[in-house]
Amino acid sequence: MGLFIVAIVASLAVPSMTNMITRNRMSAEYNRFIGDLTYARSEAVTRSAPVSLCPSTDQSSCNGTDWDGGWIVFVDDGAGTASNAGNRDRDGAEEILRVSEPTKGGVDIRSVNFVDGGGVLFSNDGRIEQGVSADIGVFIVCNEYGASKARGVEFSAFGQLRNMRDSDASGTVDYNSGGSTVAVTCP
Repeated sequence: MGLFIVAIVASLAVPSMTNMITRNRMSAEYNRFIGDLTYARSEAVTRSAPVSLCPSTDQSSCNGTDWDGGWIVFVDDGAGTASNAGNRDRDGAEEILRVSEPTKGGVDIRSVNFVDGGGVLFSNDGRIEQGVSADIGVFIVCNEYGASKARGVEFSAFGQLRNMRDSDASGTVDYNSGGSTVAVTCP
């Protein structure tokens, strides 16, 4: 009889534990990504030089738009070529400040409205450089729970980060861009 009770309790606890682990993985990946964005902005101000964060699957150059494959933070000063300064693409001589490995646990990071494949450039005063025609972008971090559990970050013109969530259970991560929201599709 005791073994039967233990089996019932275990069968109830396993799904709950799995959900907790999945939620914690998503929070950890979100916090890691936000930490690197904040670090890049801080370094731009501290160094008084442009600093970029871009997707990188090889941990040394900006490549693709897949943030899930990892990213790098680097001083975007055009050290190898002066014309390369502030272009959101690392040349071989620009100093890498931080390297982040691919996301884990089925966490997906998506960018919306960023120029150059989603790279982010902070100027020496901490403002986000938008490019000629780009809106200020948004990052969405989600997993198999979909948009209802997704978390996002929106940038102000001054480079400040604002957290976003699906606050009204509409299946859309709330982000105000001229009075509209951005629909988010998650795996």
